[in-house]
Amino acid sequence: MRLGQALAALAVSVVGVIGVSDSDAEHAAALMSNRSLFWNTYRPQLYHGVRPRAPHSLMTGLMWFGLNDFTGNQEIRHTCEQSDALTSYSYTQHDGRYYAAQDLVDGKNNVKISTSFLKSEDGGAWSVRVEGEAIEEGRPSRTSLIYHLGLEGLGQLRLETEGDDSGLEGEIVLRGSAPQLGDFRIRIVDHPEVTHLSAALYAEEFEHLTGMTAYLGVRVPDGEVWRIKATHGADYVMRSINAVAQRLMTGGVYTPESPPDPFALFQLQNEAYADANVYAFQKAFAGSGITRGSKWGFDVFYEPIEGSDKGMTREFRRWPVLTPDLELSNALASAKKVYETRFDATFPLPAPFNTEDHKTFAQAITSNLLGGIGYYHGASIVDRNFKHDYDETDEDEDAGEEKPALTEERELLTATPSRSFFPRGFYWDEGFHLALVGEWDNDLSLEILKDWIALIDEDGWVAREQILGDEARSKVGELS
Repeated sequence: MRLGQALAALAVSVVGVIGVSDSDAEHAAALMSNRSLFWNTYRPQLYHGVRPRAPHSLMTGLMWFGLNDFTGNQEIRHTCEQSDALTSYSYTQHDGRYYAAQDLVDGKNNVKISTSFLKSEDGGAWSVRVEGEAIEEGRPSRTSLIYHLGLEGLGQLRLETEGDDSGLEGEIVLRGSAPQLGDFRIRIVDHPEVTHLSAALYAEEFEHLTGMTAYLGVRVPDGEVWRIKATHGADYVMRSINAVAQRLMTGGVYTPESPPDPFALFQLQNEAYADANVYAFQKAFAGSGITRGSKWGFDVFYEPIEGSDKGMTREFRRWPVLTPDLELSNALASAKKVYETRFDATFPLPAPFNTEDHKTFAQAITSNLLGGIGYYHGASIVDRNFKHDYDETDEDEDAGEEKPALTEERELLTATPSRSFFPRGFYWDEGFHLALVGEWDNDLSLEILKDWIALIDEDGWVAREQILGDEARSKVGELS
C-alpha cells in the first residue's frame, strides 16, 4: 500500500473514531464537544478577538489608542505587533473551551486593559468583559477603545439602537442572523456608575460627547471583514477618524496651534449604512476619578434567540441571559475557581515549585498556549515544482514546470507558535503543542489532530506551514 493510501485510511479511521459514530450516545457526546468548541478566542493574531469555528461567520475584535496627546491615533493597537512595544500581553487563565482572562499592559499609554471571556454551559451564548485602569497614578491615562463586529457571508447584522450626531447613548443592541448561527442578539453595556472621559480642551463645546458611544457601520466586501483595521490596504477605522478630524480642523474654528481635545478630534463619524455588515463602537475612559475602584469597563453579550438556532437539538437551547456587573462578575469569579481547582488537579506542582508565583507562572504558560489556538479558513498557496532528484520521472519532464497555485478552501483548528510573528499552523510545532494540550484536554487535542489529518492529500503530503486565507497571509513577513 502506498504511503498516501495508508495515511488516507488512517484519516478515515481517526475521523470515524472521534467525529462520526452510529451510537446515539457517542454522537451526542461528539456534538456536545463540538458545541463547547464552537465559540472561542479563535483570533490569536488580535490582542482580543472572538469568532466561531465556522467559515464566513461573525467575528469580533478590540482596538485601542491613547488620548494623552495628538499622536495616539497613529498607534492604534489591534493586531499583535512587536512594534507596539506593549509592556506585556498575556493570558493569565484559559481553559480552551469556556473561560479566559487576559491582561494587556500598555506602558506607553499608561493603561492596563483586562479582557475576560465566558461561555454558557451549552456553548451557545458568550460574554466578554473589558476593563481598564491606570498603571501609574499621577500620569495621564486617557484611552479610546473600539469594539468591532463583522459578519461575513450570508446573513444580516443591523443596529437597533438609534443614534444621532453625538453618538449612541446607553445600552447598544444589534440583531443579526446567519446560516450557522440562526438569529442572535448582541448587547454592549457600560458598567454601572462608570465615569466617562470628558474633553479638557474646549470642554463646553464638546460636553455633548461625554458618555456617548461613537459608531460606524459600513459594508465590507465578503472575505475582507478582517480589514476593518488593516496595516495595508483598506482601513475603515482610520478613514472614518480622519474624516472627523479633517472636518473639525478645516471648519475655520480650530487651528494647529489651538486644536480641539484629542477626545473630540479622533472619533468615528457616527453613521451607519443600511446594508452594513461591519460595526465599530468607540468609547473613551480616563484612569482616574472612576467609581468601582479605579477601573472602568463595559461588557459584550452574545445571545442566541431561542427557537431560531438551526441544527441545534432542544437540549442545547438552554443558556443564561447574563446582565452586567454583578451577575457576570459572579459568573466570572465562579469560572476562575473552577479553573484553578482543575489546574491544581491536572498539574500538581511539586515542592519547592509550588509557591503562588510558580503557580501563576504555570497557569500563564499553559493558558497562553491554549489562548494561541485559532481557527483558520481559506485557500493556501502551494508550489509543487520542487522535487528531489529521486522523485523525477520521464512523465514529470514531459509535463513541464508547475507554478504556485491556490488550493481549494480548507479549515484548521490549530495552536500557533507566536501571536505576533506566526499566528498560523505549523506542522512541526503542533506535535509539541499537543503534548501539553492533550494533558489538559485530550478531546481538544484530538479535534486539532483531526483537522491536521484532514489536510493530508492523496500522496500523503501536508504542508508544514498552513497559511489559510488572506488574513493569515497578511501576517507573513520576512521571518517566516
